[in-house]
Amino acid sequence: MKNKIILLILLGMMMITLVSAIDCGSNFLGTFKLGEQINLRQTCDTCTYVNLSSVTIPPNSTMLYFNKAMTKQGIEYNYSFINTSINGDYFYTVRGDKDGIDQSETFCFRVGKTLDISIALFSIFILFILIAFIYFSFKGVFNSEEGGWQIFYICITYLLLFSTFFLLWNFSKIYLYDIPILESIFWIIWLVLSILFFPFVIGISTYILKKQAEALMENDYVQQGYTREEARDMSKKSRRR
Repeated sequence: MKNKIILLILLGMMMITLVSAIDCGSNFLGTFKLGEQINLRQTCDTCTYVNLSSVTIPPNSTMLYFNKAMTKQGIEYNYSFINTSINGDYFYTVRGDKDGIDQSETFCFRVGKTLDISIALFSIFILFILIAFIYFSFKGVFNSEEGGWQIFYICITYLLLFSTFFLLWNFSKIYLYDIPILESIFWIIWLVLSILFFPFVIGISTYILKKQAEALMENDYVQQGYTREEARDMSKKSRRR
């Protein structure tokens, strides 16, 4: 059930991106690469001037004020914009004397990759495979009686979790840039998993080997004729020495 919930959450995040088109109608310029120079344009056959008033940039909708004249080429007015170092949706406002009246108009464009159905389905498939492996490796921890196999399955489970959050972090960074908190959450979890890997493996291995040694010693005392409770107390005392 938990695996299904996680899968549904990721699918929901992907579908949000798939349907999240910028709401500026026919004034949408298109999608551009990160860092690409973009030609901000406006068409006006009755204007004598058009100025670029402002540009709103992600992720916090910071507004940059320009009030600069756009270059005129016939009825086309253009301005080269190079501040596209952040993924997300950009809006820019122009102002001109259309039909002799000062009027403003807003345009928009997107910087960064867009998510299509094939990428979404492939990512869900990879995530499903990782979750399935995590389930079976986690199950192997409890089904294994030998400490060595328990440690092996624990390490595999840890590495699979590490890979899963690495995938989620990169996916959110590239495609879910309009939900920046997801990138931060997945990055923090991935970073914590990276830092704690060796301490965790050493600690859990020491604990499992200790418990296994106590169990062997306990069985040895039982075979000598002691009760299970006496054998347990004696094995713990022996480990403290």
